[in-house]
Amino acid sequence: MYRHFILFLILFVCLATSANAQLGVNLHSSWWSGKNQEQIRLQGNEQAVGLSWWLRLQKQRLEFHPEIYLAQSHTVRATELGGTVPVEEKSGINLGIRLPAQAYFMDWDSDCMCPTFSKQGLWLKKGIFAWAAPGMEFIPHLPSLTLEGGAGLDIGLGNIFTLVPMIGYRYATRQAGLDNPASHLIAQLRLFVRWDKENFFR
Repeated sequence: MYRHFILFLILFVCLATSANAQLGVNLHSSWWSGKNQEQIRLQGNEQAVGLSWWLRLQKQRLEFHPEIYLAQSHTVRATELGGTVPVEEKSGINLGIRLPAQAYFMDWDSDCMCPTFSKQGLWLKKGIFAWAAPGMEFIPHLPSLTLEGGAGLDIGLGNIFTLVPMIGYRYATRQAGLDNPASHLIAQLRLFVRWDKENFFR
């Protein structure tokens, strides 16, 4: 099960050592409330921290951000009648991989070398994007497939740093030890650092 994660980690390290790498530190939070297939009410949350690497197409602003992350999740199974007394709690720390793709639909044909930029024209036009991210979270005994999507905004802080808030929706085949699909709202915050010598040390 973890063989694929190790292979992805090796590939990630190789890509991150390239001359023009842009590395991102990502913070994730998600919250959910609803019923599973057995009509048992669920409530929970998850926090994660990840490391991602940036690449893009040459002529269109379609960007990719492969990421590895560590997540801590907590789920409460409450009574079916909507009571507040939990009947079971599940917590865990899981490894995960994501392959986000970001489409800058308002600036599609631009040659902007974002996500790091220094106030180049209309920041909203250059910065807003739609995103989707298939992934896998390595919950013990059985991995969980995930699919996320939403919208985000690049906020350039000069030539080195970019702040990227994102919101969206997430679907997972398993959640915090429960063998049931789960879907919920998510919020993410990414800080990108462009560490090539041309920008970082000038």
